Amino acid sequence: MKTFNVTIVSDDNRVIEVSEGESLLAGLHNAKFPVKSSCGGTAKCADCIVKVVKGAENLNEIEFKEKALLGNVFFITKERLSCQTHLQGDIEIELEKAGTSEPKKAKTIIKKQHQSRPFNSDNKDGNNRPPKKGGFNRPKKVF
Repeated sequence: MKTFNVTIVSDDNRVIEVSEGESLLAGLHNAKFPVKSSCGGTAKCADCIVKVVKGAENLNEIEFKEKALLGNVFFITKERLSCQTHLQGDIEIELEKAGTSEPKKAKTIIKKQHQSRPFNSDNKDGNNRPPKKGGFNRPKKVF
């Protein structure tokens, strides 16, 4: 079985081997690179994005699932989903976009309760009702 070299551009420019027919994500996982993939490689999460530095011509064509997540702008961004990328030659990639770090914590948003307007007893109609806060629903017509 044929293998291809993948150079991971970083401080040490580590080179790993990926077998023919194996996805780039599987090759990275086999080489102990912790690339995040919450969908398990089914092209639904876009967590495993890698940037192709060199060798874009040595990759398979972008399929529909990948285009749906990333758009059709590979020629600008040079980003691919590693789970959908299969090699046909040697490449160089960057993992800065891939989810290799700790997952971000979800932010908790606390909404403040709407402060009501002060009660105004000087209404035009003379009653002591508080002013309406909106809605202005019309009554339904009865026939």
